[in-house]
Amino acid sequence: MSVRALDYRFRYANPLALNVFLGASRYDLATPAYGMYIGAGLQWRDLMPNWDIGFDARFAVKVARDHLLPSDPQTPGRPDSFYTVKLFTLTASRRF
Repeated sequence: MSVRALDYRFRYANPLALNVFLGASRYDLATPAYGMYIGAGLQWRDLMPNWDIGFDARFAVKVARDHLLPSDPQTPGRPDSFYTVKLFTLTASRRF
């Protein structure tokens, strides 16, 4: 699950719109992992009347999880696991 704390969209004069965003992310594992969420996307507005199509690239960067479970690897000096999550989405949206 991720939250877009800052979300900026720039609409060009043509049907394209560009958005960039920054926020926080939670990765659901054996113990929760938290990190930074960033991304950018491009949207083609009015592909058909009231219909838009968009593509987003989203990244959860340095999502950290503490090693608290007995089954976790116990490495001295590294009590955390770090993850990078990459997600690409294609969306269709309709305005009412």
